[in-house]
Amino acid sequence: MSLETLASAAAMQGHFDRAVARSQDMLEVANKGGNRLWEAWALNSLSEATHVRGDDEATVKRCKQVLNILAEESDKTEVIRAIGIQAAALLRLDTPREALEAASETASHIASRELTSFATFEGFAGVCEVMLTLAKGKYARGRVMKTSLGKDAKKACRAMRKYARIFPIGRPRWLVAKARMLALRGRHTAAVNALERAVVDAEYSCMPYEQGLALLELGRCTWLPEKKREEAFVRALGLLPKGFARRQAKQLLKGLGR
Repeated sequence: MSLETLASAAAMQGHFDRAVARSQDMLEVANKGGNRLWEAWALNSLSEATHVRGDDEATVKRCKQVLNILAEESDKTEVIRAIGIQAAALLRLDTPREALEAASETASHIASRELTSFATFEGFAGVCEVMLTLAKGKYARGRVMKTSLGKDAKKACRAMRKYARIFPIGRPRWLVAKARMLALRGRHTAAVNALERAVVDAEYSCMPYEQGLALLELGRCTWLPEKKREEAFVRALGLLPKGFARRQAKQLLKGLGR
């Protein structure tokens, strides 16, 4: 559908207001025509926008709407997209158990399906975000849980790498995930190298939001000199739109040197 393509293209280029406008146009067309599958596409696109903005409760609500529609309409691509976005939003809402359940369900759908659509991007990315965050955080208490989450994070990164090989738009986010995996293993130099590659790849692909996310992660590398971290946060702020990631960059920059 052309409106979905326009919405996706705008989002990839960092024009989220434009992506929302095209998604709302698509939702209007879907409602007028009574096309439930188009409605699911539109709502998923809007979920991606609200997720970027950091409105996580609205994101979860929309994802549930999509999944209710898709219980009657068959589109595994949009299921992967919806549950993956939902998982990442649930993580931000500090509900790790629910986030892990959603991420695990998404991973199962991913494993059972051939890659045929770039639209699954945020589904793959959501699984990586949840697994990597939980593997590093306090949720990974005990050897069994830590080992299990580590394996799940590794699988999620492999799936993201597979996506990136087929759809180059996923390469910067895969490199960020790879860097986080390397950091978990204590390979700090390799992690920084992966993040710097992500910054370059995103810039080359004209994807400012992805470039901003890579710079944000670079700034989070606590083993780097404070000056380099500060430069990364400042550059990220010049690229990230208003929303969750931009707020994080501001807070982390403010906290340097304390």
